[in-house]
Amino acid sequence: MQAPFVSVVIPGYNCAQYIALTLKSVLSQNYPNFEVVFVDDGSTDDTRDAVAPFLDRIVYHHQANGGLAAARNSGMCLARGDFIAWLDADDLCCTDRLLVQAAYLVSHPRIVATGTNFAAFDDVGIFDPAHAVRYYSQIRDAGLGALFPDTSDFGGLGVDWLPVPFSEAYRVHSGDIWRRIVFGNFIHPPTLMMRKAAREHAGWLRSGINTAEDWDFIIRLAKVGPLAFIDKALLEYRYHVGQMSSPNSATVAALSCIAVVESTMSEQAALADPQLYRELAHTLAGYHSEAAYALAEFAPVKALRHLLKSWSSPQDWRYTARLLARIAAPRAGFRLLRALRSNNDSHLHRR
Repeated sequence: MQAPFVSVVIPGYNCAQYIALTLKSVLSQNYPNFEVVFVDDGSTDDTRDAVAPFLDRIVYHHQANGGLAAARNSGMCLARGDFIAWLDADDLCCTDRLLVQAAYLVSHPRIVATGTNFAAFDDVGIFDPAHAVRYYSQIRDAGLGALFPDTSDFGGLGVDWLPVPFSEAYRVHSGDIWRRIVFGNFIHPPTLMMRKAAREHAGWLRSGINTAEDWDFIIRLAKVGPLAFIDKALLEYRYHVGQMSSPNSATVAALSCIAVVESTMSEQAALADPQLYRELAHTLAGYHSEAAYALAEFAPVKALRHLLKSWSSPQDWRYTARLLARIAAPRAGFRLLRALRSNNDSHLHRR
């Protein structure tokens, strides 16, 4: 049996600084049968020049800027593989990533997709070799054993196209996770590898829910069948200045999560399970509270609307009082507070 054909889909926008290293990491895989599909989502920097040395070894597609969902969808539409792997344009693949994930999917035909653990690095180097537990609150709070029904070890045995079994057995958590992942994502999107048939059943990524479109898709993927988490860092996730948060990004994130949870609550499975529906309503109230906090300074009327919606779930009255004060405070007050903090920070730095 030949190793299944894998398509690695990489969306990119203005990623000239990192894309060459990312492509090198993929093209250095020890897996024998794959393609790389890079979607240039309307970059305005030197991304095309950075990709040029690789054009004879990748599928390059340029399109007008449409956002991450549109770019991932284009890449998956072009993908010819039996399996589709996601990767971001600034991350790095470990050499055996495709080998381990493809082998697991081959030997476990009921599993529709796998994610993996991942390391975190910056300009200095790797600062966390197993970052999932710190990155995802679901994993930190509940633990992988509670999120997945089954746990086993996988060493590559039974996969006839593997030249030799793996040198180590990987701990794998697996099973039906839809009723857990609807409360918050814990499958890191750039580590995802799925069966193409599962993608067809799950549909496409939805535009208009920026920052949560991947979570929304993984929720639908989890309805198709069981997922697995290989507890081994097979990807290195890059932290850089471009990822710094802002009030606007916090607003977008909260509103996107609201859209995802509201969509999930409209599902028949949620409507038919009163306990699940109540828990989702509690989660939704929390996201409304986050939206209220993010909007308080710049759009107090909208913030108040979200705060009112958050009251459908019990919460700490002291937090509510602070949030009301934040909404009521004039913008000039926020500017003065930031100036005072900045002055204080400068003074401490001089000392």
